[in-house]
Amino acid sequence: YFVSPNGDGINDVLVIDNLDASPNNVVRIFNRLGQKVFEQNNYVNEFGGVANSGGFIPNKEIGLPEGVYYYTASLFDLNLEYTGFLFLDR
Repeated sequence: YFVSPNGDGINDVLVIDNLDASPNNVVRIFNRLGQKVFEQNNYVNEFGGVANSGGFIPNKEIGLPEGVYYYTASLFDLNLEYTGFLFLDR
């Protein structure tokens, strides 16, 4: 996945395909050091490069640094778990 939260309307947030099939879900995003930077229950395309978890202070003007992040998506209604990487670009 590729996220570029620059306000152009293209890839501004992380969109995980078919996640709407399981509204009972949780998405977690980790930096390259394994630190959780984002967690959202009932995720609906909300990650736009700003941390909401861990020791990171959310700053909507600056956001997280560019780079590769690891994500997990647990779809409890379907008993599935997805993992993967995303690249955050400014």
